Amino acid sequence: MTIAGLVLAGGLSRRMGRDKASIVLGGETLAARGLRRLRPQVDLLALNANGPEGAFGELGVPVLKDHHAGFQGPLAGIAAGLAWARTAGAAQLATVPVDSPFVPEDFVARLTAAAPADRIAVARTVTGRHPVAALIPTALAADLERWLAANETRRVNAWLGTHPIVEVDFPPLVIEGEDIDPFINLNTPADLAVAERLAAIR
Repeated sequence: MTIAGLVLAGGLSRRMGRDKASIVLGGETLAARGLRRLRPQVDLLALNANGPEGAFGELGVPVLKDHHAGFQGPLAGIAAGLAWARTAGAAQLATVPVDSPFVPEDFVARLTAAAPADRIAVARTVTGRHPVAALIPTALAADLERWLAANETRRVNAWLGTHPIVEVDFPPLVIEGEDIDPFINLNTPADLAVAERLAAIR
């Protein structure tokens, strides 16, 4: 079964104050780091980003823009990814946010093992569900497009709530005796400073 992967980097990064995908962490951009961590786990790989034409071309993967205008959040990026993956013949799409730089190396394997291929699987840690760290059947591409057309809310959990899902538990990373959520999000410069320290160790 073919599994596609998508790094979601289509947001506005308001709290960070600059484009997260281009932030350098441990010597590489968050976009490059996300692709590197996901690449061995999938058969096809793409980046969702809404920057200028040609941006991120050096990364060597398709760059998918949202099909919906106005920066409508991760669901718009997931919709673009599902359409691309289904056209490419993939049965499932693994999604990760660009601001989670420590995505586990067994992320896709754990989701695949825990859920049937026709069911959405979502990562969960001690901090709760991570709705954009997920494995989604590409057969739901049209369903998500209908949702985006008919609903004002753009919350990922709202759409997930219309489908049966499997939550898959991931243990914390233990770095220098400290428990770190493997799906930690970098939303502010302070978060980035913490990630710089962790990246230097891991």
